[in-house]
Amino acid sequence: MKQKSKRFIRGLLAAVAISVVYLLTGCSQQNNSTSTDGETAQQTGYYNQNMGLAFSIEDGFYHVDSGNFLYFYDYQSQQDVLVCSRTNCSHEAWDDSTPDEERCDAYLGSYSSSGFVWEDALYILNSDITTQQTDLSMSKLNRSEQKELCTLPITYVESFVVYDGVLYVSGSQAKETEEDGAITLTAQTETWLIGVDLSSGEQMDLTEKQTGFNASIQMLGVRQGMLYFRRTSFEREYTGLNYEEAGFCSQLYTYDIQSKECNMVWENKDEISSLLLTADSLLYAVSQSDQSSTGTTTASYEIFSLDLETMETTSLASSIKTPTFVEGSIYYCAEENKYLCYDIDTEQTDPIDQTVIEKVDIWQTAGEYYYVVTNEINGTPYLIRKEDLKDGNDQRIEVHFYE
Repeated sequence: MKQKSKRFIRGLLAAVAISVVYLLTGCSQQNNSTSTDGETAQQTGYYNQNMGLAFSIEDGFYHVDSGNFLYFYDYQSQQDVLVCSRTNCSHEAWDDSTPDEERCDAYLGSYSSSGFVWEDALYILNSDITTQQTDLSMSKLNRSEQKELCTLPITYVESFVVYDGVLYVSGSQAKETEEDGAITLTAQTETWLIGVDLSSGEQMDLTEKQTGFNASIQMLGVRQGMLYFRRTSFEREYTGLNYEEAGFCSQLYTYDIQSKECNMVWENKDEISSLLLTADSLLYAVSQSDQSSTGTTTASYEIFSLDLETMETTSLASSIKTPTFVEGSIYYCAEENKYLCYDIDTEQTDPIDQTVIEKVDIWQTAGEYYYVVTNEINGTPYLIRKEDLKDGNDQRIEVHFYE
């Protein structure tokens, strides 16, 4: 195998950065929910961890700190502890040269990590963007008895679905060229749907591979036995500055889990800033640029509902700031200093206090809490009760993040 040069790594990091930035603006950033079929979390779960490993289970919340050490916040004891089963462990970072008996269980390595729990086992996905591979491992909930399951052809894991003992995730491989002995990444990316049997680690390619510029697949969830996912790509290379010229395309697909049939059901070329699959519809927000008479450009957002039976679109609300889609709710700013919360189940909209919501980004739903981060450079993550956020009470529950 040829050793990858620094030129390859720099090119890969730049391309992944463009793809990840676009995924962050085109997805629901903080969802970890049960199936829209009303099935339990033990049967199915949707995970979006594009801001790092963070997810909730019934009695607590897993998350990583800035050094990629795994912690668990126990809802009952209200304690945030390292997930390590070793006695007298120094809890330090380690590398391949470290003896096995000295390796801290909580340290997940210098990777981009995601995770989930299935049938009382903890699964970790570690992505290495320099090799465009992701390792899937399993262990007990305290990280003891670790076992490697398989290696997947995935550059970066952004979202995934676990359903009936199978992990559904997007395969992604950027194409390479070689010049003067150096391997360079191109903007063309192959994407396809992969299924992994969690009992055996066997992986299956479920759809044909498609190639596109800066292409990516975002998993959305399961509805009525159908897996929903969105594929985005450009007609030409997207540099981050040529959105209109590059020719963006967004396609919504369904994959029938029983018949294994895959179909495109909707196509859209708008710049979508948020997405959320519900029992009956796909909720999404479209970013629009408005230019004033003085030449100043400001962004606004229109929130829509796509009926998944009729495929008809309905406008729900307008926002002057990026709306936040979370499990069960949409938070948005209708006008300056006027924040609202739209309840997806009741379709009721209520005003909320702006004190907290205007200065944080919601990363994940964690039981009766939100896992948020202050929207500043080197922001501080913390947990806050949902009602406190709505009422403007900044009652922070500190968790480990900065080393």
